[in-house]
Amino acid sequence: MSKFRIYRSDMKDPRSISRMNKWLLISISALYLLVLLISNFLRTTFGSDTLKILNYFLLAIFILALLFFFIVNRMQFSRIRNIGFLEFKRSVIVKTLGDLRTEYPVDRIERIELENHISDLKISQQKDAFLTYIIRIVNRDTSSDQFVIAAKSDDYKQKIYIVDTLNLLRKLSDVEIAINTKSKKEN
Repeated sequence: MSKFRIYRSDMKDPRSISRMNKWLLISISALYLLVLLISNFLRTTFGSDTLKILNYFLLAIFILALLFFFIVNRMQFSRIRNIGFLEFKRSVIVKTLGDLRTEYPVDRIERIELENHISDLKISQQKDAFLTYIIRIVNRDTSSDQFVIAAKSDDYKQKIYIVDTLNLLRKLSDVEIAINTKSKKEN
């Protein structure tokens, strides 16, 4: 079906990246609202021409904060390294890390959980809006593996998203699949 890159993150807790990005985005949104409110208040109180410099200064602060968010997000993605591939087939999921190859038969998998990791900030890539996901494969014998994987497949000329692949796997098998387990559950 499709093949996705597995990444190794230098951070001990890959979920901390998602939490930090969420708080950065919330703080930038709050800063935008604050700049908008202050700008409108000053414009209505003192007139439109008297405080143009202050309005430009507030706008510059907001643009710098937004630029800081973009740089932090790109630095996070540059810190993770490609270490292997996770390939989805009809009857098996194959994990390849260097020379090691592990197969997970689909009939032995109890559930697959997919969680957001690093968000994508390009406007052209807004179909799934994430660069990487954390995937957790739980077997019927209660053993589990967790990886950070790419959102788009690595297949030649086929950019299939991991969410689409897991939805197709859900239709083909009886594996329980939970997508974005922190925000919503799909069974």
